[in-house]
Amino acid sequence: MKALLIGLFSLNILEALPAPGLCLADYATKRYIQNDFTAPYPKEVIFSCQYTCRDMESELTEKITGISKVVVTSLSDDALKVVCQGVVVKKSKWGYDYDRTEEFYAHQTRIKEIKEWAKLYIPTENEYTVKLLIKFKEHLKKVYPSYKVAGQSNTEVAKEFAKAAHTLEEMAQQLPESRILFDEYRLMLQERNGDSGSELTAQKLIMDQVLFGASWSMNI
Repeated sequence: MKALLIGLFSLNILEALPAPGLCLADYATKRYIQNDFTAPYPKEVIFSCQYTCRDMESELTEKITGISKVVVTSLSDDALKVVCQGVVVKKSKWGYDYDRTEEFYAHQTRIKEIKEWAKLYIPTENEYTVKLLIKFKEHLKKVYPSYKVAGQSNTEVAKEFAKAAHTLEEMAQQLPESRILFDEYRLMLQERNGDSGSELTAQKLIMDQVLFGASWSMNI
C-alpha cells in the first residue's frame, strides 16, 4: 500500500500542468552549463532547466529548455538565485532545501527561449493583463512619492525627478481603466528594444520603471 501511494504521488507530480498562459519548471532537469565551483565571488553561473508551457488558445503544452545566466555573490545566492524560474527553496538545518514549484506567466520571464515562445503563443492582451496592471499601479504608487522628494531641490537632476514623479503619478491614476500614458512609454520601449538610454532624464526614469514593472507587456 505504501509503495502504491508513493507511486501515485509521483504520478501526480509528473502529470502537473500549468494553467493556460503559464509555465511550470521541472526542477529535476536543472543542468549547469557554466559554474566554476572553485572560483571566488562574484561569478557568473549559466544553467538550463526544462519548462512546460501552455498555449492560451489551443491549450496545447510545449517543453522548452530555457537557459538562465545569473551573477552570484555569496553562498546564499548560489541557493536562492541558481534555481529554475518558479522554484522556491526554504532554509533548512543544513542550508537550503527544495520547497515547491510555482507556475509563472509566460511573458514574466528573462529566459529568452520562453520569451520567444510567448511572443508566438501568448497574446499580450489576455485575462492576466488587468491583474498585472493593478499590481504595476501599486508599484508606481510607491515610487513616485520618493521621486517627488528627490525633485525638491533646484538642481537639474532634481528637476528631472520632479517631472518623472508627475508623469508616474498621472500614469498610476489612469491605470488600469486608461492606458494612455502607460502605452506611450511601453511602445517607446518596445521600439527601442528595451533601451531606456544612459542620460538621466525624466524620460529615462519613467521608462526604467515601466521596464522594471511591466516588461511582460512588451515583445522585447
